[in-house]
Amino acid sequence: TTAQARPLNLAGTLLRGRSLAVRGGAGDLGLDLAFGLGDGPPRLERGRVRLGAKEPPEAASEGLSLEGSIAEFDLPAWVDWWSRFQKGQGRLAPKGGPGPALGPRPLALDLGIARLDLGTVVLTNARLQAAPRDPGWTVEVDSRELTGDLVLPAPGSDVPLELRLARLDLASLLPPEDPDRPSPSPRPSGDSIRLPATDLRVADLRWEDESLGRLTLDLRPEPSGLRVQRIELQGPGETRVQGDAAWVDGPEGGRARLTLDLRSGDTGPLMRALDYRSVLSEAPLESHIGLEWPGGLGSFALARSTGTIDLKVGAGRLLEVEPGVGRVLGILNLGALSRRLSLDFTDLYEQGFSFEQILGDIRVGGGKAELRRFEIEGPSSTIRVGGFTDLRARTFDQTVTVEPRIGSSVALASALAGGPVVGAAVYLADKVSGGAIDKLGSYRYRVTGPWAEPELTRLGWDPFAAQGQPGSTPGAADTADPGFSPPPPSRPEENHFLE
Repeated sequence: TTAQARPLNLAGTLLRGRSLAVRGGAGDLGLDLAFGLGDGPPRLERGRVRLGAKEPPEAASEGLSLEGSIAEFDLPAWVDWWSRFQKGQGRLAPKGGPGPALGPRPLALDLGIARLDLGTVVLTNARLQAAPRDPGWTVEVDSRELTGDLVLPAPGSDVPLELRLARLDLASLLPPEDPDRPSPSPRPSGDSIRLPATDLRVADLRWEDESLGRLTLDLRPEPSGLRVQRIELQGPGETRVQGDAAWVDGPEGGRARLTLDLRSGDTGPLMRALDYRSVLSEAPLESHIGLEWPGGLGSFALARSTGTIDLKVGAGRLLEVEPGVGRVLGILNLGALSRRLSLDFTDLYEQGFSFEQILGDIRVGGGKAELRRFEIEGPSSTIRVGGFTDLRARTFDQTVTVEPRIGSSVALASALAGGPVVGAAVYLADKVSGGAIDKLGSYRYRVTGPWAEPELTRLGWDPFAAQGQPGSTPGAADTADPGFSPPPPSRPEENHFLE
């Protein structure tokens, strides 16, 4: 800063009209520079600048070499400075005089940076190595979070920046999970517009030690904002994600949106790769996500978003469930649910949480996620979950209805007692009535409390509990008040029919 003092030691040789050689240092910056003083402004012929140097370096044979190590580098701050300099707010020469010409000389870069701040992303223990190419530059990056290279086009070129990464760890780029940390605020509208056209290719997209597959992303600036015209991911379990995103400039940072379609032949490997510590056997998945939020693309937070999450999971089995990704989304806690059901329905769930399909229709908005429809259909029961998840307070307010499939058992017992005609009649009557026999055996639970340790309260028996619940019918939640939750019964009721 201007108030900061550093020891300065420079020695030079001047040949008037021919050359100027300067060697020395300022603080921990050492340099050896050679300028040509022929016609026109001074020209930097060759030189070497070293950061963290105790002794001045020897000048490079040609071009300029920048090397060494620093503790921190704030790229947005330097970009802002360079923008002001380009507009004439800074000078490298006395007022009215020409500044030194850097000229078309090769620049070599070899820097170690303990903390490299790129704006929305921070890299740690990074090493940058850059060299010129015709045209443009090639920059190699190696850090804890990613490894790869950038191909920078020549200034003024219409060719996109190529970002080719051999490895990218998404988990390390996210800030540590902190319930007290406020949601990201919208970035100034000009920040996203400065991003250049970029083609991103990631050979190995990772979540810590697990591979998520190959990622392709094409980003293009537009007059009104920014567009990610292509998002593709090919991951484990025949997973394929396709979509697009956009940011439109406007007041208070504008608005961003994201659309994704996900298909997977086996959800288990993908969930385990995302730190969802479960054994999920061969469950296919189809999902559509459509969300939008205030601010730029880097300002995403589910608690500030509005939109829909629709999903359909095929037959599978959960043998062990831990929160994992549930800590991120907080839609529901299958772990607590399966443990509670294992107590009440030991014969159905003791050996695992099996299901034939899972159907979900989730609406996000106002800091809450509403389960308009969430059904888990299993060979022995149907589970319906309705209600809300507060994404800001990280709490549940949901109702769970469990309907054991006893209609088929009653039909079988009727066939044994009264013959196949009676059994068939009971079976058909149950199907025509929409599973009325199953509803007679239904139990209800209320889920409240924080995500990590929700409380499941057994409400008792209500054969018509599924009717009128949020999420029980397609139109039930359309008129539901997000701040309303039905009060629990005064006392639990026993299900004498099931017993």
